[in-house]
Amino acid sequence: MYRNGLCFISKACSKARLDFILSYASSVVSDKLYIKLPSPLYQDPCLHQWKEYISTCYYSASHVCPNLNVCLLLPHTPKPMSSYNQKRNLHVIMTDDATIADTELLQFASNIGFGADIVLRYSVDDLPSGEQRNGNNMALTCHPSVCLGGTFDTLHHGHRVLLGVAALLAQRRLLVGITDSCLLKKKLLAPLIEAHSRRCSAVSTFLSDIDFPMERLEICRLTDPFGPPANDPDFQCIVASPESVPVCQPQFSLSNFSYGLSMCDVSDQLKTDCKVTHRNHRTVFGAIRFWRSLTLLVCSRIMW
Repeated sequence: MYRNGLCFISKACSKARLDFILSYASSVVSDKLYIKLPSPLYQDPCLHQWKEYISTCYYSASHVCPNLNVCLLLPHTPKPMSSYNQKRNLHVIMTDDATIADTELLQFASNIGFGADIVLRYSVDDLPSGEQRNGNNMALTCHPSVCLGGTFDTLHHGHRVLLGVAALLAQRRLLVGITDSCLLKKKLLAPLIEAHSRRCSAVSTFLSDIDFPMERLEICRLTDPFGPPANDPDFQCIVASPESVPVCQPQFSLSNFSYGLSMCDVSDQLKTDCKVTHRNHRTVFGAIRFWRSLTLLVCSRIMW
């Protein structure tokens, strides 16, 4: 098994097709999987279709390979090879595209990372492709400045959907507000929430992994429910999950009254059974952390 891998997907993704691909990839890669969707979609992206791809990708990952770090590369166009994140350590390339030569795959992989010298091929011919949708009926608009906020404790696939959609829509500036501990005192198992610096690092690493330009990213510490967008007319869009829409509504109403702020609600994309709620996620991982810390404490006392 290889640690990191890159998967080229040749056709539009139905859930059945993506489930198979992720299942196969998780038997080959143990840590991090980068996914590149077809080049034509990168050249002429349909934003609403990409919003669906982002949701479907992480939805499938949460069921098929929940322990695999999946990163769907963003559809930037045009994008010179020099602008890709070239720090990735790739060990294997996987594809179902029989029309691309190994040398071409290896060349592309060398431009977005290093170390890959093995190509594995699989077949999904017997599985349905993605549905063809009319993009004109599903308009989704990019904005110069986009914002979102949250705790982002132990980054999971629900977070990846939110961050992926926000990164998709942000043309010039993406502001991610990460809640300070002063606002988390009433959270379930609040003492077990990751440190603010660690949560910031996880968000930044993920956005870099999906090829969001780091010069466009701003991460701020949220010490109040509104954050910088309440007083900054530069922001045109808030990205929110279904459970956070009520929390965002006062911010949305205040900003909308002042200078016109739109909200991108990803509720139609975040399937209920896919979304790992912050509370359930923190309960499970908080218990693990507690017992680990207790074990370390007991061991240290015995050694003493």
